[in-house]
Amino acid sequence: MNIELADCLVHSILDMPEHKELVLNRPMMLKAIRSENPQQGSSNEREEIATQRILLRMLATSAKFELEKATDSPDKKPRTAVTSKRRRSSGENAETRMEQLSIALLKNLPNLLDAFKSDTMSLRDVTKLPSTITMSVIGLPSRKTDFQNLVKTLCQLYIDSTDEQTLQNIAETLSQWVEGDHTRLSEVKINLKRLSRALQDRLMELFRDSDPQEVASQRSKSSKRSKRSRRSSSSQASSIEGSTMFSASPEVDAEHSIALLMLRWNILLMQCQPQFLFEVADGEEDEDEIEGLFFTISEAMGKRLSDRMPNRDDEGDENATSVTNKTIWKELDPEVHEEVAVTVQRALKVMLLIVSWELSDTLMERKEFENSETKDNEDDMEIDEYKFPVLKLRDNLVKLLGVCFDQHLPETEGVEYTNEQEDFAYTVQASAGQVSSDLRTLFPYDWSKATDPVRRALALTNGEDFTFLLSGFARFFQSREDVAEDDSKPSLVREALLPLARVTTMNFDGFFRKEAAMIMQHISGSGSLASQTILSVSRTLKKTNPVRMLESQMACLRLAFENWLDTEPIVPDDTEPTDDEIQVFEDAEQKHLDAFASMEQVASKLSSTLGVAGRLANDSLKKSIFGFVREGIRYSFDGSENNKGEDDLVVGSRLAFLLILSKYSIWIKKEKSHLEQLSDFLLEKESELRRHPEFEEVHDDDLNALSDFKKSLGIKRKVTDDSFGTANDDNSFSVATPSPATAISSRRGTHSGVSKGSRASRRSNMSSQSELPPLYEEDDVENDGGDENNESDGSPTPQKRRRLDNGSIGSSLKRGSIPEENEQDASDSENGSAE
Repeated sequence: MNIELADCLVHSILDMPEHKELVLNRPMMLKAIRSENPQQGSSNEREEIATQRILLRMLATSAKFELEKATDSPDKKPRTAVTSKRRRSSGENAETRMEQLSIALLKNLPNLLDAFKSDTMSLRDVTKLPSTITMSVIGLPSRKTDFQNLVKTLCQLYIDSTDEQTLQNIAETLSQWVEGDHTRLSEVKINLKRLSRALQDRLMELFRDSDPQEVASQRSKSSKRSKRSRRSSSSQASSIEGSTMFSASPEVDAEHSIALLMLRWNILLMQCQPQFLFEVADGEEDEDEIEGLFFTISEAMGKRLSDRMPNRDDEGDENATSVTNKTIWKELDPEVHEEVAVTVQRALKVMLLIVSWELSDTLMERKEFENSETKDNEDDMEIDEYKFPVLKLRDNLVKLLGVCFDQHLPETEGVEYTNEQEDFAYTVQASAGQVSSDLRTLFPYDWSKATDPVRRALALTNGEDFTFLLSGFARFFQSREDVAEDDSKPSLVREALLPLARVTTMNFDGFFRKEAAMIMQHISGSGSLASQTILSVSRTLKKTNPVRMLESQMACLRLAFENWLDTEPIVPDDTEPTDDEIQVFEDAEQKHLDAFASMEQVASKLSSTLGVAGRLANDSLKKSIFGFVREGIRYSFDGSENNKGEDDLVVGSRLAFLLILSKYSIWIKKEKSHLEQLSDFLLEKESELRRHPEFEEVHDDDLNALSDFKKSLGIKRKVTDDSFGTANDDNSFSVATPSPATAISSRRGTHSGVSKGSRASRRSNMSSQSELPPLYEEDDVENDGGDENNESDGSPTPQKRRRLDNGSIGSSLKRGSIPEENEQDASDSENGSAE
């Protein structure tokens, strides 16, 4: 039954003056609802139930309409006295009807709530009615008993109900009453405190029952709370539990009940301020009641996550990790893990809400500082978690989110994961990704530059736990990219792309270029929502930090190109390969060509975000586009600057990157001075390439890419042996000469349909996602020259870690890695090279 159609019926009747009393006569409708008493098993049971539901819906809709009409205050003044009189009469009639309805609801709602508590559809409409009761009627002395009964009934129903919409309606009503202006305010506050205590007591009881060994380690919260005088009802505490029909085990029932309690807390904290739910610590206690709830949940969730996290042994080969599974996946009912995943998902939201409320209180207290004239005296003030508990709560949540991302299941030979384990890891990491995005939005980077020392301390910018949080999110993002098919692209956008885009936009002044590069790759091929999101992010960044946006685009293109090089198909070694081997190779080759075409499409769309109709959006982009293209040319010839003369690719293998860079040629050709400088720089690099002793090994397709790039810029000059001297220009980048490769064969081109060989020295394609050593962004690399060569000692096929030095634009990303801390002066240090 489409119950929503009853709303259309109500509005239609209200538009007919001769019939509108049918829906405005609420006492008659209440009487009709009470008279409809469906008898179970009767022939007309379904019709009677449908009639009741329709009447309830009509009553709720008409009451909401009347309440809006009674509280509506027209912006414009009446033009005439007659119009004013009519409006005043209409308003008085509406107020009178609302008072009559409110009195009728106070009398009948407790019975209606009890009668329909087992009918979820009807209960959703019944629980909408209390919010329509006017404050003036609530304060009537004659209605005191009726209101007290209604409040108690709603609180008990909140404890018993498992329907999210019903809980939402009740929480909204209680929040409206506890913040309203009426004489029954103290009674609502008392009942809300009792509700909160009942939920806390039941949660503690379920945590003890689900993990008896943790009774002694509950941080003595029970003994602390016993000091407070409590009169919570035993009926409340005993009835807070969920029911799973035909559940396989008591463990499933207990975990399901905990998940329902987390849902109740989540909805309640979304609607009600903590001051109406929790007691404040007295002089003998160290933490408020809300902090006790936070750490109780944190400890319980941490225990559940640690029990299910794969064991990793890093004591062997530094490039390999031994992974073993926990026995808990075989010992417990599989349904338990599903319920635990839901519990963790909801618990993270509850903890985020608590942190949000604490942050709000802290900022409200700091308003005095913002308005004071003694700011200099507070610069040296001591800021710790005891004075500002929000710091302690935030850091604890960051650690828990890191444990969630540690549920990642690396692909390890000999280790098989159950479906339950894979589903659990996915659900927990997806939830952690969304919460971490919200947390970083609540504690933005730009606070690190605030005048208030407390705001500077609140900025979430660095720290080991924060680094693991970023690395874990990046690893989850990339794992979702690897498995995402066409039908799962929307979930990738919703669970990973949108949260990361929100953080990038919010922290526009100090966002991580590598994170921005990760999302920019999805401007094409991931659906319209992903494309629109990235276009929106680009428009924002173009206005706020255009230079950093260009750096992110360069990082995005280089990341995609490096991954494309790593996945080049290997020619079969056999001189006479089988038909199956040939087919496999041809399929891989076609996929490789399609991947390059996708990169060109991404570059084209990213380039289009810089301006419209051949004009760049602002002067900063005009100055920076020269450095952007110049860095792209340098990378095409030299590769990463940190190679230090050693490269694992055949000479000229990166020239295909010029085809991607050519999508930006339109912006360079507008500035003749820039075009002339780039022409000289490009021809100088080409001259050095042609003088290289291994130039004969450069593939024809790579040289064609160079030629096409010159054509895109309109460069007609050719390189001759004496075109350039041996000394480099002061403004040029240092040229890294590749070391001679052994047994070099030509790399397959980007356009050729037939392979002519493969690289003799290939990068190791081993996954680095299981372990994530933090990588710094290019600004944070210490150029002491001592650490670069030690990265690949243990690898049979050295994989160069590509980082850019301070003078370069953008960065090259290693999969599964992100910077350890944000660069405060990144843009300043790179503007010189960009401009």
